[in-house]
Amino acid sequence: MNILLLNWRDPKNPKAGGAEIVTLQHAKAWVQAGYHVWWLASSFKKALREEKIDGITVVRRGIV
Repeated sequence: MNILLLNWRDPKNPKAGGAEIVTLQHAKAWVQAGYHVWWLASSFKKALREEKIDGITVVRRGIV
């Protein structure tokens, strides 16, 4: 199964907070269960456009 998360920020965003922490925990559990998880978030200064975090593919787009 594929899961797409849409969230304003991702865990590596300097302004990330509780919502990103909780969402990351859910996403990690889904990865451990065998799901493919993508997290689409806004970009920030010096951010990679795409990277893996704990098995989750994080895709960043938008104006910094």
